[in-house]
Amino acid sequence: MENSLYAAAEKVNPLVPHTAELIVGAVAFLLLFLVLRSRVVPMFEKAFTERTAAIQGGMERAEKAQLEAQRCISAVQRSAFNSSRRSAEDARRRTSSRNCHR
Repeated sequence: MENSLYAAAEKVNPLVPHTAELIVGAVAFLLLFLVLRSRVVPMFEKAFTERTAAIQGGMERAEKAQLEAQRCISAVQRSAFNSSRRSAEDARRRTSSRNCHR
């Protein structure tokens, strides 16, 4: 009876797949891999390239807008400074002309 148990245990091992299952699994994996590589990966690469270009273009536009804003701010500051300077000069002239007439 012990011999029949050992013989049965050697014949059927559920952990070891049959050779046919290994071959079918390998062929299916290879086919799936090739389809994904030839069809899906190029779509992802295209989307990645477009997204990279859009981001890069957005960054360039933002940098240009920032430079333009800095130029405008500088121009406004210069204008305000010149206006303040003129106002101060006018105030000094008025003060000095009042002091001279006394």
